[in-house]
Parts: sequence; C-alpha cells; structure tokens
Amino acid sequence: MGRQATVSAQGSDGAGGAVQRDIKVASNSFNLGKYYTWGGDKFMWGYSFDVGVRFRGYTRKAEPSKISDEKWEKIFNVGSDPFRVLYNVIPSAYTI
Repeated sequence: MGRQATVSAQGSDGAGGAVQRDIKVASNSFNLGKYYTWGGDKFMWGYSFDVGVRFRGYTRKAEPSKISDEKWEKIFNVGSDPFRVLYNVIPSAYTI
C-alpha cells in the first residue's frame, strides 16, 4: 500500500564546509491481482486492479551532523485521477 524510498548525497557547500541533501519519495496505491499459469509455467493469464492514490516528494539540506533535525520540505505532490481506474480495468495489452 504505502511505499517510500530515500536517497542521500554529501558534498562541499563551496566554502569548505560539508553539506548533505536527502530526497524522499512516497507513493500510496492499492493493488489487487490474480494470475494463473499453465503449460509448465510457460504461459500466464490473469487480471490486475491497480489504483494509484498519491505520489509525493520531499527534500532537506543541512550539515551531515544536523540533518536529522532538519524538517522535510515538499517539492511535489501528484494527486490521483479517479477516472484512471477505468484504464486499468479494461484490458489494453497482451504480453506473450
């Protein structure tokens, strides 16, 4: 349902001091699916119902020793499209 990942990078601030930047992305979604195989696991068929709810990004920047005290700043927030559900319910591709 909820997934998130964080990456960090450290470098110089240009004045000889160290600086760290963290970027975090988070996504909430609902996934439901069922797949069947036949023929010695060579073929698969089934269905999947996926609803993306929200995709958000945050960043923070500070000295490495003080980064945990820094508040996260939102850099993007992509909301859901309620009609997007229909695209996932109606089959649009077949994979062999």
